[in-house]
Amino acid sequence: MRGSAYILAAALVVAALSLCGGRALASGTPLHLCNHSEYRINIAVGYHSSGPGDTGEILTGPFVSRGWWILEPGECVSLTNPFSARYMYWTGYRQGAFLWNDADSHFCVPSTISKPPRFTFERQNESEDACVSSDPLSPNGPNQWLPTREVDVSVDPDVDFDGN
Repeated sequence: MRGSAYILAAALVVAALSLCGGRALASGTPLHLCNHSEYRINIAVGYHSSGPGDTGEILTGPFVSRGWWILEPGECVSLTNPFSARYMYWTGYRQGAFLWNDADSHFCVPSTISKPPRFTFERQNESEDACVSSDPLSPNGPNQWLPTREVDVSVDPDVDFDGN
């Protein structure tokens, strides 16, 4: 009886590994963002995607940026982490002004002059030049290379934006 239990357990492990490409399944912790400022804000997120050289710690696929989500004062949103990235990045603007100007990292978004379109960018995130020289998604001007904030979602996935 004990031998058949071991065989069943081994078969389940092999099946699970084949379903996830031999990699352990990651948690995919989402980013939770709450707007505690007095302004409506528009936000976008970014993260690394899966690639051929992935390890247990590093995703090697293209960097993806997606948006826009509108958050009214007091509202919160949970943003998916489809590739189980440890670090997620976010940026935004309010009333035509960026939320901040200083950051160590950036990603590409459509023009923020007026109501921005929904988007998902990959190759546009290769560099600032790739971003601004790519076909504009918005009729209001070229794509923009915006500063971002990094969040280690495996440590603390909650962001409370208070306007600073």
